[in-house]
Formats: sequence, structure tokens, C-alpha cells
Amino acid sequence: MRSTLFVAFAALLIVAMLAGVGCTDDSPIAPKNGSEPGPYAPLTDPEHVIQNLIQSYKDRDAERFRELLKDPEYRFYLQDRDVRPGDEKFLTLEEDYDVTKRMFLSAMGTPEGSDPKIDWLELHIWGGSTWSPIDSIGDEACTGCLYTERIYDITVIIGDTSYLGSDIVGLYVQPVDDGGVIKYKIRRVYDLPK
Repeated sequence: MRSTLFVAFAALLIVAMLAGVGCTDDSPIAPKNGSEPGPYAPLTDPEHVIQNLIQSYKDRDAERFRELLKDPEYRFYLQDRDVRPGDEKFLTLEEDYDVTKRMFLSAMGTPEGSDPKIDWLELHIWGGSTWSPIDSIGDEACTGCLYTERIYDITVIIGDTSYLGSDIVGLYVQPVDDGGVIKYKIRRVYDLPK
């Protein structure tokens, strides 16, 4: 039996693919409801990465989402049970960014000719604030990396159907030098079962 995240993620992928139909405008995406974007913390603290991730979902801001990801090493790993035979177990930075951008567009009112529209999209990440230093991810060196596990809940409503995902997210962040300022970027995300 597939997890609730798989169902939600499958719905998000379908929406993301459909939202791209007829959508070639690369102009910036306005925050939901035309509101002012929320506050974004400087990425000088790993906890700010999580805060900004949640805020990017609230604002539907794909560019703010993308700036959290470490290029080119970023990967988003699905649970084994959520991977179809023959498919990759992970999304690359570009794939995850594309899915997220299309999902945000759909949640703000899909471009004409695209269905379905996401009526509600909400992400919560909670439970603890502990970061553990690590020096590798599997067999890959990861200098200065930190790791945390948090509970996440994602809600997607499309019409009368609700998709709910609730599991654990494993996040690896790595410090990078950005013009003399050390900032943390997400290098790996693992969707883990509860």
C-alpha cells in the first residue's frame, strides 16, 4: 500500500505537469492572495533554512525555494515504497524546482488551459531543533554538514479531494561561501517513514 505522501506527491506531480501546459511566462510569481511576502531570515543559521522553506511555500515563491538548494549536489530522495520500478529514487535540483514552481503556480490559480487548480497548499515542518554535525552523506564527503530530522505535514486540496502527507523529513545542510558570508544550503532531503 502506498503512503499518504506518495498519493500527495503523485497529485503534486500531476498538477505540476498540467500546470506547465501553456505556461511559458517566466515572470516572477506574486505571493498568494497578492499579499506582501513574509520575512525571510538570512541563511547564516541552519534553522533559518527550515523557516525560509516554510515561508517559500506560504508565499508560493519558487525563487526563494530555489535559493535554499545547494547546486549541483542537491537531491530529494523519495521513500523506497514511493518509487515506481525503473524510476529514479530522487529528484535533482532542476526537477524539484520545476515541480515546486508549477505547484505554486497551480496554487495561485492555474494558467488558462491547465487543470486541476490546487485550492489549498500548506506545509508544516516541526518537532525539535537539533542539528548533528556529519562529515559524509553515504560515501560522499560533506564538509561542515549538519543533519536534522523533523516531522512534516503537507496538505493539498484539489476540488473535493484532500491529499495529506505526514512523515519525517531528513535534511542535510552544508555551509557555502557566498561572497565572504557563510550561508547554509540544503544538500539532501530524505522523505522518511514515521
